[in-house]
Amino acid sequence: GEVGYDNCVTLRTSIIGRELKTRVGLLEWFLSTKDTVQGYKKAIYTGFTTTELSKIIAQHIIPNPSISGVYNVSSTKISKFDLLQLISKVYDHPVTILPNTDFVCDRSLTSDRFQKVSGYKPPSWNSMINEMFNNN
Repeated sequence: GEVGYDNCVTLRTSIIGRELKTRVGLLEWFLSTKDTVQGYKKAIYTGFTTTELSKIIAQHIIPNPSISGVYNVSSTKISKFDLLQLISKVYDHPVTILPNTDFVCDRSLTSDRFQKVSGYKPPSWNSMINEMFNNN
């Protein structure tokens, strides 16, 4: 659950990254495809790479014991279409991504409060995907 006690921190976010045994997450699913996928231009994402989330925890949560409570932690908005295009380019995975505008989903978070108390500023998606690729 999401606890907001004085000695606890709950980070509300979403992550993408490599998996050890399965291919159910967005990145592994996409990298396992061979032909054509749908890219949802109106599905908005504001999560992070697993690499970036680990840096947030290591650099902004652990060294700052005064941070407690429940926080939304988000990156800049990106459509799932644009995210897959970027992953395709960085990972050199030449899959056809068909733009789909029928599916609409915006569960984006705003993390102004977290950024104010922590000083965190999210990097660009290009930077996060390249760093994730280079750390694998």
